[in-house]
Amino acid sequence: MQCACDEIQRQYRVIDQTLTMYSVLRDRYSRLALIIILGVLAASVFLCAFTFTPDDILRLLGVSEPIARLALALLSAFVFFLSIANLCLGWSDKSAQFGQAAESVYRLKTIYRSILIKNADPTFDALLQLHEEYKKGMEGLPRIPDSEFLRLKAYHLRKVEISKMISLRPGYPVWVLRAILLIRGRFKDTTKEAERQ
Repeated sequence: MQCACDEIQRQYRVIDQTLTMYSVLRDRYSRLALIIILGVLAASVFLCAFTFTPDDILRLLGVSEPIARLALALLSAFVFFLSIANLCLGWSDKSAQFGQAAESVYRLKTIYRSILIKNADPTFDALLQLHEEYKKGMEGLPRIPDSEFLRLKAYHLRKVEISKMISLRPGYPVWVLRAILLIRGRFKDTTKEAERQ
């Protein structure tokens, strides 16, 4: 029974970590997609504003007509490139995909919390139900890219530690707590290395 409880606790930690990872990826891809869309929009507005600018105004600005035409042509090509890049990279789709995964994992986390909070000492049937929910909930979720996994795991663990620190010291600014965590982590690492030697 103790092994089953330990496994459920491990699953809950995995769920919590996975939720953080999907949330970070969702927000990152959403930001990247927004940057491209705003870039296309800004460049398009600039093109519209300067395409029909009379030659007199260009001369007042100290820009010759051939240079203005070249600049507009290059900007048009850049806008076209950004539009194609947006379609090829599919950052909006990736953001939506990771967002849906985050919602699924959040629902799973809610189920775990409700059962674990209600039952300080859950029955074997409750643990079995949680295990089935875990298998069902984690099935078919998008893969976390291997290149991102360790970075996202470290981010999650830092987030958990800072959350604990905020509970103990609610008056401290978050950046101070981050600095304390960084220094404490470095000091502990150095101490452990010294103990090994």
